Amino acid sequence: DKSHQAELSATWAERWASLKKAILPLTLPPIIIGGIYTGVFTPTEAAGIGAGLSFLICFVIQRRLGLKDVLPILQDTVKTSSMLFMIMATAIFFGHVLTVNQIPQNVARWVIEMGMSKWAFLIFVNILLIFLGDFLEVVSIMLITIPIFFPVILKLGINPIWFAIIFIINMELALITPPVGLNLYVILGIVRTTTGEVLRGAFPFMILLAVALSLIMIFPGLALWLQAVVQ
Repeated sequence: DKSHQAELSATWAERWASLKKAILPLTLPPIIIGGIYTGVFTPTEAAGIGAGLSFLICFVIQRRLGLKDVLPILQDTVKTSSMLFMIMATAIFFGHVLTVNQIPQNVARWVIEMGMSKWAFLIFVNILLIFLGDFLEVVSIMLITIPIFFPVILKLGINPIWFAIIFIINMELALITPPVGLNLYVILGIVRTTTGEVLRGAFPFMILLAVALSLIMIFPGLALWLQAVVQ
């Protein structure tokens, strides 16, 4: 309906007013990401800086929140953090079980005994990481697989930087892949929506990451161009 569309449309004055309110919050991503990439602070420190700046903007500058809002915010934070810690704890325990039973070591030994080529090994690694990403937390996957894969990639003549980029993209995919996709649970805790809706929203990003992974695999230069420039 035209009348309904007219109600939803905003005037330029309203748009400008909304933009002025959003200017300060929009400075947070460049500060956080820029600080990480320039080495000013670590990702962990960036989280604290982002939270501190958000508190300053909302409570002091814009005064959109007051003291009465602090307790509900802390309660929501505790709920979300507890949920994530439980997921991480169970995932780390599961990873410990795999390590004790030497399942990753046996898999790596089998790969070496099979005499796989470089490309066959990389395809196998991608399939394995995608599978592990469905059930394990990222830190557990890294602790289990990297010490095993690294000697193999050196033996096969695989560039470690290229392999690291492939590994990172796999871990990004793992963070949005159910059932242990931590980012999915964070979104679910913040947005207060259904699990199905979160999964539907994450699906296009899964496709994009899969395409990026395929391009990096086919064209290693996309991941190694900076190394070539530096050298």
